[in-house]
Amino acid sequence: NGDRLTGKVLSMSGGKLELETAHAGKLKLDWAQISSVKTDEKVKVRVATGETFEGKLSPGAESRVKIETEGAAAPIEVDPAKITHFNQPPTQWHGGVNLSAQATDGNTHTQSALLSTTLNRTTEDDDFIIRAIYRYGKKSGELQERNGYGLAKYSHKIYSDLYAFISAEFLSDEFKDLTLQTVLAAGLGYNLV
Repeated sequence: NGDRLTGKVLSMSGGKLELETAHAGKLKLDWAQISSVKTDEKVKVRVATGETFEGKLSPGAESRVKIETEGAAAPIEVDPAKITHFNQPPTQWHGGVNLSAQATDGNTHTQSALLSTTLNRTTEDDDFIIRAIYRYGKKSGELQERNGYGLAKYSHKIYSDLYAFISAEFLSDEFKDLTLQTVLAAGLGYNLV
């Protein structure tokens, strides 16, 4: 609409540009409503093909965004509709490890332990999960429980809430005589909620 905003480009994802202004704080603006952008500082730009460029931004020809990269390469001009992210944070793994143990002594002697771990890496396009659980228990010197479970699952977004996945599950249990039961799966899924 011709309005001009001045501030620092923080990020852009999901079609929203986050701009930090001196007068109004952080603003989220619809990227489709922005006609041009100019920066004094470098911005990391990711395009729909997955390529990433870094440089100062300025208006280019035919409403394109010019990225002034360093080095011998000429400035790159990109269609704004092809830009998916500004300053996208690096993909990180998250997770944790839990360990618990218990021993009692009296009329019966018991020992038990539980180890569980979860690792997760999520992006806008995919999701990777690793889970593992191990249980051990003894009562009066007799083994009561020893089993383990593991899961590795990768999901890739195809369109909106539709995704494809592949997974592997592993199970071992001393008392069910399972040395290593393996379940492999692949398919399509849809997020309803």
